[in-house]
Amino acid sequence: MPYAVLALTFIIGTLFVGLSAARMSASRPYVTAILAGCVFEALLLSFVRPGLSVLAATIAFGSAALIAMLGAWIGRRLVRR
Repeated sequence: MPYAVLALTFIIGTLFVGLSAARMSASRPYVTAILAGCVFEALLLSFVRPGLSVLAATIAFGSAALIAMLGAWIGRRLVRR
């Protein structure tokens, strides 16, 4: 159960970080979203799973960047309207 809560926190938090980054920086939403998603992931991993392997951390940061880009894409669609 705690891992499901951690996964849900990761997905929803990173999505909202990307969405907020797209609203904050309309000129470069994807770069801002990737940076914000990686910072969010670094904070999440440093407090929850400090002893993670390099491979698992690489996968986590890659998926954080993709989910943050998805959030930025959704945020750009909402800003245009």
